[in-house]
Amino acid sequence: MRPARRTGRADERNRRRRLPRDACGTEADFPALRAADIGAAARADDAGYTEPATYVRAMGEAAREAGVTIEENAPVRLDDDGNLETPRDAGAFDAVVLTTGVQTKKLLADAGIQIAMKPYRVQALTTEKAAASDEIPMTYDATEGFYFRPRKGGLLVGDGTELFERDPDDYPEDADDEFVETNRQRVARRVAFEPRVSRAWAGMCGATPDYDPLVGEVRDDLFVACGFQGHGFMRSPGIGELLAKQVLGETDFDAFDPTRFRGDEEFEIVEGLS
Repeated sequence: MRPARRTGRADERNRRRRLPRDACGTEADFPALRAADIGAAARADDAGYTEPATYVRAMGEAAREAGVTIEENAPVRLDDDGNLETPRDAGAFDAVVLTTGVQTKKLLADAGIQIAMKPYRVQALTTEKAAASDEIPMTYDATEGFYFRPRKGGLLVGDGTELFERDPDDYPEDADDEFVETNRQRVARRVAFEPRVSRAWAGMCGATPDYDPLVGEVRDDLFVACGFQGHGFMRSPGIGELLAKQVLGETDFDAFDPTRFRGDEEFEIVEGLS
């Protein structure tokens, strides 16, 4: 008597092995994305993105409407007592908040204050317009460590991180040739069209020893918000609200207390997306 044929889960596993892999239905929903070789993927269908410059302009207009005075291209410095000097005013203010990115370390040094933050260089590029670009979702490849998303009919691609400290006033502002070609090839393997690079450049981010930002009071009535590892724009709305409440004495928010470090710590820089 022949043994009964085994069916059920074993047959289902074999059937799946014969099918092309498409983690989370990625290619089914985004035909312009090549994902057949991806073993696992996570999706955030309610996530979005925006252009930083557009957001900054909108916030500036809202601030002016609320009565805030904004002086653009105005040099500032801190004196030895932590007082702020501007072209129009000098002396003590009720409170000073520095949200000056990688320049924060230099500004505070003028006032004799050290912070545990290292500026480091990152790189990005954009591609020429392609009809299928708008069909691409914002994507982060965790294996190769780069991201891309639609931008003005093409794609925005990064993240070329240098793992050492740079002077924010003296660094190469053009992207490296190796970064450009490597990431062009990476994107080409992930999209259904041939990406052509239109522009490539470099900017600066700030790192801290524990990868969390420095947000709060460093001296009486002197506050900072920096060291976001490249995530400052994304986190700024929540951080801004919390920091404003701290300045007004309405909260003791101290999760990112900048004085948790002495300021002279040695530490390694890591990619913000790691």
